[in-house]
Amino acid sequence: MFKDIISKLANMVEQRFVHKNKLKILHNELDLIMKEQSHVLRHIESARETVNKSKKRIAFIELEVKSLDERENLLKKRERAALKQREIDSLRHEIVNIQGNREELEDEEMQLILDVEKLEKKMSSELSGINDQLASFDTKIKQIQEAISTVHSAILPIDKEMISVAEKLPAEIKDQYKRIAHRLDRPVVIIKDCNCTGCFSSIAAKTFSEIKNVGYGYCRECNRLLFFEKA
Repeated sequence: MFKDIISKLANMVEQRFVHKNKLKILHNELDLIMKEQSHVLRHIESARETVNKSKKRIAFIELEVKSLDERENLLKKRERAALKQREIDSLRHEIVNIQGNREELEDEEMQLILDVEKLEKKMSSELSGINDQLASFDTKIKQIQEAISTVHSAILPIDKEMISVAEKLPAEIKDQYKRIAHRLDRPVVIIKDCNCTGCFSSIAAKTFSEIKNVGYGYCRECNRLLFFEKA
């Protein structure tokens, strides 16, 4: 009778293994899509950060230019009121420096304005496609999450039944089964072509003959419970 129990366990283990592989594939797909989604979002965020930094710099330049204008006007007033040529020359020199600095700032501001306009135009043209791409990601993520949930739902009754069936095994086999199940996903496997289908090591002819007679045995490499299924 316990041969039938081992056979049933072996079949359930294989069913569970198939579902577990599906989960791995689904999780890999989910990770890949979420990475692509994250890449797109980072691209958008990076572009927005660049625009914001440029706009802040433009605002700062405008304040600097205003401050330079005020300083220049003050110096011109002092120049008109100055009596000594040395003082006039010094004021004029400072005015020239201010005008040079202001020109550099205004050139930088103009370039920033052009860069911002170009980047915002590019973002605007890409936004529709990006939104469609993000919506597609969301749909795929939802579909995969639903598929993962479905597979989990399929595994749960198998797990419960495996626990129930394992309890019917003879004590010595049950103890070995539980030890293997604690560390391996497939504690019971079928022998195929004289090989353990768990670790794929070959089964010695003598051992294989014994397993054929008894109906079950253990793999000397991975210690899995081996089941021989008659054709």
